[in-house]
This record gives sequence, structure tokens and C-alpha cells, in this order.
Amino acid sequence: RDSVASRGLGDVYKRQLEIPHVLIATGSTWHRDGVGRQHAFSVPGIDSALVLTPDDILSGIKARGRVLIYDDDHYYMGGAIAEQCRNEGLEVTLVTPDSKVSSWTENTLEQEKIQSRLLSLGINILPLHELLHVDQEMAKLVNIYDGNVQQTIAFDSLILVTSRSPNDTLYQSLLENEATFKTLKAVGDCHAPGTVAAAVFEGHLAARGLESIVDEYQALFRREIILLD
Repeated sequence: RDSVASRGLGDVYKRQLEIPHVLIATGSTWHRDGVGRQHAFSVPGIDSALVLTPDDILSGIKARGRVLIYDDDHYYMGGAIAEQCRNEGLEVTLVTPDSKVSSWTENTLEQEKIQSRLLSLGINILPLHELLHVDQEMAKLVNIYDGNVQQTIAFDSLILVTSRSPNDTLYQSLLENEATFKTLKAVGDCHAPGTVAAAVFEGHLAARGLESIVDEYQALFRREIILLD
């Protein structure tokens, strides 16, 4: 993990261990301010509420009472957390700006199963709405197509599944001494938060291409250029 203690590792890598190749894979952290696809900036009033993120849920922190999940990630996480909270006996409302739950999982042929499962559990699904404003335990929602269509939902637990920031403090601290290393590279979520598959692919690619002079991404952008006489 990218922590305060790990920031001092730069001197260890550089001066003591003399490790020539360093790949930094310190992951990422979920935003708890609502920043994501719909919101380039923090949701107004979000600081007045006690907000949970997937990091909190996965670390064992329990939601309580009426749970409002705002899913602007559109992958599996929002639906998975909604199901977990419902199985714990909680009342759950899942709000998403998209027209359906976990829409990206259409690429993995899971979307219909996920939404059907959530509905069968009695989870209230509210699509096509974004989080407009939060005031303590009240959330104002607005339809993404019509700003006049608004509603307010009371909650006891607000879980934001929006976007993530790279844990790249360690990587950034080493950049000033980049010339000391043969290889210094951020990989996986530390480079750019994405899916588990993307992180595994990038880690494998970085290891396989170690000390190679070949641009590993060059082949991904090959295309035919038609020459017309």
C-alpha cells in the first residue's frame, strides 16, 4: 500500500539496495466525494454526510439502516455491495445515472443476471438519476434528462461507487531520481485505475517487456493505410 511509511522507501531503493528495476503497483483508492463520470467536482454537501466507499465495505465496515448506493462506476461493484447489504437485512436503494444497473457487465454477459438478482431481493433500483445534493442524511436526486424531475431520499448509510485515484505517492517521490534506475514504472491501478483483468495484463506485460527496447503498445495501434493511385 502507498502510505506515509512507504514514502521513505525511495532512499532505500536508490542508495541502499541498489535495485535497478522498480515496478510500483500500489493500487488505487475509491473517491468519497462523488467525483466520477457525472461529477467532475465534489457533490455539493457531501461533507455533511457520513460516506462509505467500496474500500470501507471490503475492509469490514458495515452499513446500517436505510442504505443509499450511488453507482457511477457501472461495473460489478455497485450491484455486489447492494446484494451484500440486502442479505444483511438492510433496506437498499441503488441509484445510477445509467439506464440499467452494472451496464458495463453487458460486455461479460452478466448484466441481465445482476439486475434480475437485485430485483428478486427487493432492492429498489432508480436508474437515470444522479446525485445532485446531500444534506446530512437527505439526498436530492435529479433525472439526467430533465432537471425539473427531482426527488429526495432519506438514508442512514450513503455508499459512493464512483471512481478511483491512483495511489502513486511512492512513484511520484521516486521520479526525481528516475535516472538512478534502469526501470521505474507505475503499473496497474497505480498507473490508471481499471478492471482486475487490466491490472493483471499490465503487470504481466511490464514483467515480460523488462529491459526490452520494443514499445509493447506499438502493436495495439497498427492499422492499414490504404494507398490510392
